[in-house]
Amino acid sequence: MPFLLGYNILRMIGQESIGRRGTAAKHKVRRRRLRTVISNMIMMAGHVTEHARQALLGLGRSNTWRYAFAEVYAAFADFRL
Repeated sequence: MPFLLGYNILRMIGQESIGRRGTAAKHKVRRRRLRTVISNMIMMAGHVTEHARQALLGLGRSNTWRYAFAEVYAAFADFRL
C-alpha cells in the first residue's frame, strides 16, 4: 500500500496547482490528471547549487511551470501536522 501515499500526494499537488500563476489552461480546470502533474511538476529539469552553506534550486527561465512549482512548494513547506 505504499503506492497509495504517493498517489494521494500527487493528487494534493495537482489540486494545489490549480489556479496558480503559470498554469493557464484553455478551459476551466477542476482537477489535474496524475500524468499531467508528473510530467509538469515532478519531472521538471533543474539544478542544485550549493553556496554559503545553502542549497539553491535553479529551475531555469524558460520553464513556464516554475512559478507554479515555487508556489506549491511554499504551500507545502508551511504545512504542519
